[in-house]
Amino acid sequence: MKITGTSQNPGLFAGQVALVTGASHGIGAATARLLASMDAAIAVNYHHDGTAAAAVVGDIRAAGGRAVAVQADVTSAEDVDRLAAEVTAALGPADVLILNAAGLGRPARAGFLQMPWDALEGAVLAQVRAVLLPTRAFGPAMAAARAGSIVVVSSNLARDPQPGFAELAVAKAAVEGAARALAAELGPFGVRVNVVAAGPTLTRATGWANSQVRRAWAERSPLGRNAHPADIAGAIALLASPLAGFCTGAYLPANGGVTMP
Repeated sequence: MKITGTSQNPGLFAGQVALVTGASHGIGAATARLLASMDAAIAVNYHHDGTAAAAVVGDIRAAGGRAVAVQADVTSAEDVDRLAAEVTAALGPADVLILNAAGLGRPARAGFLQMPWDALEGAVLAQVRAVLLPTRAFGPAMAAARAGSIVVVSSNLARDPQPGFAELAVAKAAVEGAARALAAELGPFGVRVNVVAAGPTLTRATGWANSQVRRAWAERSPLGRNAHPADIAGAIALLASPLAGFCTGAYLPANGGVTMP
């Protein structure tokens, strides 16, 4: 990774603090590294894997950037309040929130009629809390500054549901509705809220997919390949950045053209 900005030619996020939730692996880690390369100071949130989060922070610092790792379960109001306090103390108020943490374990991958009710209910509640709680914690400072950018990471499943993934499809549809509501609520305060919907991406979360499944995913895309975390990170960075300064309530599918809304 290379830090691209200089004092004469600052990066796109120069002077900004970005919190990336679920940033120890996959899309979150790729996004943290990318925003750091554009001169953001990064708060790397993680839930369980402190070693992986420390590695992301180490990469950013080795390239000349600023970063800290902060543990928190973003579905817990108490944890999120602590997260906000620790990030602000370490780096300053957050200007950018990348709400990527899934708030969900391994999907049930069961038919709806066979799925335990608590799996569906728990998925929806966890996903929505992982968006609303950080926004409630960091939003007041953004509103007071009359500036801020929030990107919610959703899934292609919300609009292109597949059998066996009902809980994730329903949960992500709820998340997208929450993002639109937040865009309407926070827009008057200068805070933008947008959605990036990732298609199937080769991460630890999709490690269950065998070669046949991965090949089928690639064949659905006009681009003829599967997504990697960096592909999704680029879309996130675009909507988070000043380049998208007049975009709020927007929906950007990063799925290789599998769906074209």
